[in-house]
Amino acid sequence: MRVRMIEKPVVSCLRLLWLVISFSQCHAFITAPIVKSTILSRGKFSYRDNGLREMDRTSALMNSLTGAIVAHHSAVKTRDIEVAIKFYSLLGFRVEAKFRAGPARAAFLTNVPLADKENEGRVGAPTQSRIELLEVPAYMLQEAEGTRKRAIDLAKHETLLGLNHLALDVTECIRQRRIEEDMVVPPEEVSGAQCSLYGLQSWIDDLNSMSIATFGKNLRIAVSPDKQIIGSTVYEYAFLYDADGSLIELVSAHRERDTVVDSGWEPWDGSGFMQ
Repeated sequence: MRVRMIEKPVVSCLRLLWLVISFSQCHAFITAPIVKSTILSRGKFSYRDNGLREMDRTSALMNSLTGAIVAHHSAVKTRDIEVAIKFYSLLGFRVEAKFRAGPARAAFLTNVPLADKENEGRVGAPTQSRIELLEVPAYMLQEAEGTRKRAIDLAKHETLLGLNHLALDVTECIRQRRIEEDMVVPPEEVSGAQCSLYGLQSWIDDLNSMSIATFGKNLRIAVSPDKQIIGSTVYEYAFLYDADGSLIELVSAHRERDTVVDSGWEPWDGSGFMQ
């Protein structure tokens, strides 16, 4: 009888201990996601999924750190910043600010097209562009008398690595010119013949006429207008030299296709381009 009286308290204690442990495990299981969510929320992240993966955390961290990055400017070195400013004015750029960068005179040039809400999100929709001009001082250039230094002709040195050219989207410029010249093609008639009305070549011709009238100089063409399909878009493109010989690409979204062209990352067989 005595043994049984002792066993009962022991059994009761063991049962109570089992209940405590079970409750603790259950409480931890229920509250862990909440605690994790609270901790992550303090770090600007909120994960409420019990199946949190490291990839999700990394992705959210990258989005928080880099999601708002936008291109601020492209920098171009020049031997004469006044001449460079005149050249880029042909392309609609105006001086935003002048400043010093060490011994060099420098300037931000900005091109801010008129807002056009109906084009928002469309290929070639207007966006702000900014160029930084940096003038290399004469004492650093050390040009021999009667000579003039120019940028390396990257159109002829295709194996050089690094930044290659500045690309400007002139899609909207061409569209506006078509409207001004009453050369808008009805949607049902859009085809490859559209470029014969007013395309990139016509726009460059008009730009060259303006350059001659304003500065008495012809534009220097590095690559004449051509076409290339990227994804479902047919682009027109051409390359100019700026006042110092740096490459400038002019790009126009010519038209959209119903089909998407393969990336072409397989070994190139010379096909896949529109001539």
